[in-house]
Parts: sequence; structure tokens; C-alpha cells
Amino acid sequence: MKYKFIYINILFICILMSSPVDQNKAQRVASNIFAERSNTDSYEGFNVRSVDVIDDNNVNLLYIFQLDSEGFILVAGDDRVQPLLAYSFESNFILEDVPTNVAWMVDAYKSMVKHAMESERSATERINAEWEKYNTGTGLNSRNRDIKGPLLLSHWNQSGGWNDYGPPDDGT
Repeated sequence: MKYKFIYINILFICILMSSPVDQNKAQRVASNIFAERSNTDSYEGFNVRSVDVIDDNNVNLLYIFQLDSEGFILVAGDDRVQPLLAYSFESNFILEDVPTNVAWMVDAYKSMVKHAMESERSATERINAEWEKYNTGTGLNSRNRDIKGPLLLSHWNQSGGWNDYGPPDDGT
């Protein structure tokens, strides 16, 4: 009975702690993601050129931090969803004229965050731990990573003759 009471209290606290993420918190999370994933083990080079906010009825769902040199970090707008949704330090995320598969991915992320905001469920322990790690910067896995790849040499938004050798598509 005692353990059941403790478990219910922890669950209630998690529900109370779940909330939408403001831009300052999202930027702090993005800076810690940069420190962890950039192989620099520091915030040096984390300069935000612009922030694109994807919202629905004035509710912020996604934050896209466009980095000054090159790259982006996509952070969720609610802490019941995993904080890091996508990132790249080699290309920018351009919202205009995106390919249909990227538009589908962004719509899926928007739906996921909207569903989390509308539901009464709290975040899982793993998601809470990720938000805590990236919000505070403690426990970052900042070891130098041996970078392999890329697996493909293609880039998003390639122009020119990239698709010239593909089969014709009657639907477009």
C-alpha cells in the first residue's frame, strides 16, 4: 500500500510538471544538444541565426533553431515529447518548398506534440530524463564521436539533374 501511494504521488508530480516549452527553455535545450552532438564539448559555435516557430492557433509546437554557420536543431514544444526531434550541422532546414517527405515528417511531429498537449498522459521516465539532461546540461555524453559516413552523398533540396535518371512519374 505504501509503495502504491508513493507511485501515485510520483505520477501526479510528473503530470503537474509537464507543460508547454517556451522559446528560452527550447534554446537552452538546443544549446546543450549542440554541446553534446557537435564533437566540440562546448557551446563555442552555437550561434543562433534565426528561430522558426511552428505553431497551431498560437500554441508553439516546434522550434527550429537555424545555426549561424550552418545547421539546425529541431526541438519539441512540449516536454511530454522527446526534446530532440532532428538536427544537422551540415545543412539548414528551409521551410519553404520542402519535399513532400519532409513536409510529412514535420506534420507528424506537429501531430505528436498536439496529441501530447491534448492528452492527460504524462511523459515517460525516459523523456523526463532527456528533458532534464538537456535543460540543465548535466549528464551530457560529450565524448568525441568517431564520425563515419555519410551513408548517402545526396543532400536535401538538390537542384539540377539529380532526378533526371529516375523513372517518370505520371502523378506529377
